[in-house]
Amino acid sequence: MGRAKDPQKHIQGRVEEAIVPPVGQSAAELPQAQQTIPAAGGEPASPFAAYAEVAVPLPIETPLTYALPEGLRELALPDLRAYRAHLERNTPEWGVLDTLCWIPISRFYRDKAVFAWLEHAVLPALATRAMARGETELRCWSAGCAAGEEPYTLAMIWRLRVASAFPALRLRVVATDVDPAMIARARAGCYPAHSVKNVPADIVAEAFRRAPAGYSVREEFRGGIEFLVQDIRLAMPGERFHLILCRNVVLTYFDETLQRAILRQMMQRLLPCGAVIFGLSEALPEGVRLEPWSPRLRVYRHRGGVATPGEAAGPHPEASAGCASVDFSIT
Repeated sequence: MGRAKDPQKHIQGRVEEAIVPPVGQSAAELPQAQQTIPAAGGEPASPFAAYAEVAVPLPIETPLTYALPEGLRELALPDLRAYRAHLERNTPEWGVLDTLCWIPISRFYRDKAVFAWLEHAVLPALATRAMARGETELRCWSAGCAAGEEPYTLAMIWRLRVASAFPALRLRVVATDVDPAMIARARAGCYPAHSVKNVPADIVAEAFRRAPAGYSVREEFRGGIEFLVQDIRLAMPGERFHLILCRNVVLTYFDETLQRAILRQMMQRLLPCGAVIFGLSEALPEGVRLEPWSPRLRVYRHRGGVATPGEAAGPHPEASAGCASVDFSIT
């Protein structure tokens, strides 16, 4: 099925690289048990094994939809069973298969009710606390940002609907995605007309300008957004955030073991009293507890420290009396 453009940048064969270490800790400092993703038999699993099984086929098409049949013909393989055997004999092919599982679906104002809640509840609350603590910026992480529609939507809401109430506070967004092509599109900031169909007319007028192929995000809405190519299974930003958006990625496509590993590291990057948002159809793994802010919209608050397995969640030393301990743990 061909080779990945740069196989060293993909997870290939058995996962030998470290799971992303906690903030301030290198991979070499992790216990050996945390340095690989174990398979059911105790061996490091192939990266493809970390994708969740989906009982009901998703009503979407992926690159795999088209590339896999063509790849079987290219490799002269009769069926998927033969392809599985080919994978076991040809380690680099796992990297190719992994890239075909990426699903770059996004649009501006995806799930409008979530962004309404961000505008009227989450961002004002986070900004108020940040100002009270003497902070000058509100830090947000958009994980799995695809072509950038989510972080740009966040920036537009902040600038046009929220920022006037917090003039001393600026918004900074780190947006990450595994796909270099999607990050390149995000940095370009150009989108087809149908991508903005859910955006309120006044925001379209203020935040976009017409382009030959649709719309382009104005420069003033691009400042403060940093786009990074990162595979969340292996790397995360090294700072802490007031808000994390991780919608329709980790809890949709990865198995429970990998979900727990990623969530544990992600919560170490969320400040006390910070908020994390998942996809509307996603559910936390059993035993993972966060304080609901809007359960219907999958918005949660983090008011305390991260509990390791077998430990109870306790208040973070930075938590104030106005933001007491939260029920958060991973068991």
